[in-house]
Amino acid sequence: QQDDEKEKLFYAKKGIELKEEFRESEHQHQTTDEEEENENENQNENENENGEDDSEGRSGEKKSVIEVADDDLEFSMIPETEISQPHEMGPLERPRLRTSGRIKVVQLKKYLLRKLKMESIDPHAIDVLCNGIVVGNELSLTFINRTIWVDVGSSMELTYKLAEEF
Repeated sequence: QQDDEKEKLFYAKKGIELKEEFRESEHQHQTTDEEEENENENQNENENENGEDDSEGRSGEKKSVIEVADDDLEFSMIPETEISQPHEMGPLERPRLRTSGRIKVVQLKKYLLRKLKMESIDPHAIDVLCNGIVVGNELSLTFINRTIWVDVGSSMELTYKLAEEF
């Protein structure tokens, strides 16, 4: 038990939240003076510009403050026209899209199939291209925008087609 207390103090000094198992046992025991001081320091750090405490939700529970970056991207999705295919894919009704840059290409393919009413096709049967380069399913839109899209001043344009092997 002494080791548990040392571990709790170590994490408290570093400002690291305790694991769930330690939080449950902590509620059963009174906090030490050092833990109370650390809580007061954390509370002061969580005060917003108006001096109000941001760290508690409406229920009074502590919540972690996570800053979310504005990562929305605007881009166009249009069918590939340079390669003649026996089964061309049609255009989207609204080719201009705005979404989180965190989504992966495979999610974009699923969206594309749903909008084109082609749900029976496997998402891997579609290639998504940026500047004529086929992009992998695991890549995020932000990554593609920063590394493959060359025209920084304009909105990204992605094209799609049926994969050659399908």
